[in-house]
Amino acid sequence: MRTSTRCNRDVPRGRTRWARGIKLFLMLFLLGSFLTPAKLNGQVIRIDGNPNSVSGEWSTSNSSIRRIGDKYNIVNQDTIFAGNEKDFMFAVPDWHWKLGTAKDKNDIANGAAGLVSQVQVLDANNNVQTLNGNFLVFAGDRISNDGDAQIGFWFFQDGTGPVANGNFAPEKHYTPRPGDLLVLADFTGGGRSANVTVLEFVGTGGTYPNSNGAFEQISVGAAVAENNSGSGLPIPDGWAFTDKKTGTNTYSTNEFYEGYVDLAIFGAGRHFCPSTFQLETRASQSITATLDDFVNGALAGAPDAPTVQGNSRCGSGSITISATCTGTTVRWYTAASGGSPIVTGAPYTVSGNSLTIDPLSATTTFYASCYNATTGCESSRVPVVATINPNPAPTAHNLSSCETGSTAGATFDLNTAINSADGGTISFYTSLANAQAGTSAISTPGSYAAGIGTVTIYVRSASGSCYGTTSFTVTVTDNPDVTAQNLTTCEVGTTGQGTFNLNNGVTNLDGGTATFYTSQADANAATNAIATPGAYSAATGTTIYVRSANGSCFGTASFTLTVTDNPDVVVQNLSSCETGTTEHATFNLNSGVTNADGGSVSFFASQ
Repeated sequence: MRTSTRCNRDVPRGRTRWARGIKLFLMLFLLGSFLTPAKLNGQVIRIDGNPNSVSGEWSTSNSSIRRIGDKYNIVNQDTIFAGNEKDFMFAVPDWHWKLGTAKDKNDIANGAAGLVSQVQVLDANNNVQTLNGNFLVFAGDRISNDGDAQIGFWFFQDGTGPVANGNFAPEKHYTPRPGDLLVLADFTGGGRSANVTVLEFVGTGGTYPNSNGAFEQISVGAAVAENNSGSGLPIPDGWAFTDKKTGTNTYSTNEFYEGYVDLAIFGAGRHFCPSTFQLETRASQSITATLDDFVNGALAGAPDAPTVQGNSRCGSGSITISATCTGTTVRWYTAASGGSPIVTGAPYTVSGNSLTIDPLSATTTFYASCYNATTGCESSRVPVVATINPNPAPTAHNLSSCETGSTAGATFDLNTAINSADGGTISFYTSLANAQAGTSAISTPGSYAAGIGTVTIYVRSASGSCYGTTSFTVTVTDNPDVTAQNLTTCEVGTTGQGTFNLNNGVTNLDGGTATFYTSQADANAATNAIATPGAYSAATGTTIYVRSANGSCFGTASFTLTVTDNPDVVVQNLSSCETGTTEHATFNLNSGVTNADGGSVSFFASQ
């Protein structure tokens, strides 16, 4: 027995040719259920138990037939059932396999299958009757005729087959119906033609007797025949066979069997899409018989799953994903199973092999399958991811600074404006267009020079090809260019000090508000301001520092206070005789001043 399956690389490598043959077999089987005879191979197969009654009917040169050779008559190298498996059991966990030796009467040497548009059968009078339609034909042999031949052909829709550790998987298909098919041939009557039973696996609730509720019987046109006309029949061209008893390369009686199934099994509207095939030999004709040798392989019964291409974009918007099917149509779904195919209608557009979603705001998994509209068969669904990568959403705050000295500008570290890069890499620009294009970035953002006034800086936060932008302002406030003049006043009495209105010392505040200080340090720090600048007493030579502030920005200047000394004039009294009888005299008042103390003298009649 040979076996090959997609699921198990531990199964012996010698099974590979079985798998290739079975794959072609089921591909033809599936397509034949729904194609017209004109599309099928024209080779005629005669179901009469003779492998060569029609020239070349089972030859390996016949393109409509695929022959698979199996190891036989080799101790402990055949893959057989483990020993207690029956057809009505579930594959999981009840079926198991092992390397062993099949009974001679059950040891398979060759298997073959194909799809034809015409078969011939013999009626009760041995007359050839020709049937036209769509037919699955199959054949096999065994190396010994010591006992009746009991054979079964399984057709599995979900790929059931041997896997590692002597198990079978996945479970046989039984819901939704139709379930997997089993074709049984019973030759116990001794004649050329077998009693043929076609069963549908339903899992539970079936009515076929003694099947533990696992099967329903299906009425279908089918026949299986074996060689019962004597020994020495040549084997088909290209087959390998050695009779266990005679050692010849010819068939003895009842060592070759062939059959057909009419593929119009389920009627219109119901489709059967197998993906693996299994030929088995059995201990007896009973449905409870223990299974012995088997061959299992992957088939192209359903369309192959598509190859898919996901897609990604930045942020919400239109996105297109695609899938590729060979000779079939792509179907799109929103779920891994169930539901109806997606059709065009907002937000979806289905076009050829592609699906466009507009808009899509979050990463979403869609599913693609390949659908054969002729057969009604559909592949498994393959996930296709439409990825929405979020655009970073950076945030920033405005920057401001006072003019540096009187330079008419200031320097900024633009990075300090960023509140959050939101996962991206930050760059800075002087226009939104450049930020969006990612061109002409500010080269030295850590020492960006700006003039007096306000400019807008644009931020780009990029993560891969995705980006977001924001902006902030950079404001440079002019330091007021305050100007001042010196003040002079006279000494108050003989106090040695004068009283000044310091505001009179300012000639231009340049938009600022004035405060006055007795030191430059205090003016810079805006501490210890003079409390009463309108009536400030100071000695001559005092320097006053004026601060003109506009917000946090300021300028300073200084001016001096000069107190002019009042002259300490010294006088003496004057006396004179009356001039005549005038009762008056004339004086030189200047003579009354003994010391003008540097001042210019003038005289008044009252204080």
